[in-house]
Amino acid sequence: MQEKTLLPYELMMIYNKNLQGEEGMAEATICDMKGNSISKGAYVKYSGTNTRGKVKEIRSDDNKRWVLLDSTELLYDSNYVEVIREEEKAADREAQSLEEFKKRLEEKRATLQREMANVDECGA
Repeated sequence: MQEKTLLPYELMMIYNKNLQGEEGMAEATICDMKGNSISKGAYVKYSGTNTRGKVKEIRSDDNKRWVLLDSTELLYDSNYVEVIREEEKAADREAQSLEEFKKRLEEKRATLQREMANVDECGA
């Protein structure tokens, strides 16, 4: 009999089912990348992508601890997150929005300049 090859999303679903909730761990301490304590409801930032969110749940498997963020509904390794204040989360979102706006504006300017280079003074 031939074994079925699992797709990546199927593997992730199985992996998520195998993770144990933190509630069965008798209040085990979980720390961020700087050694700060992480608790449910804390605001954290993932260092890989600067994704920010509120910790909805803490999970663990054999030797890793994970935090589930409300902003993405994804699990992040606690060794790569940093606890932040709620004010930092809002300020970073505003700064990121401004940076995204500036980037789009520059892209539109470049597109307009390319298009205008093909137009003579008469507008033809």
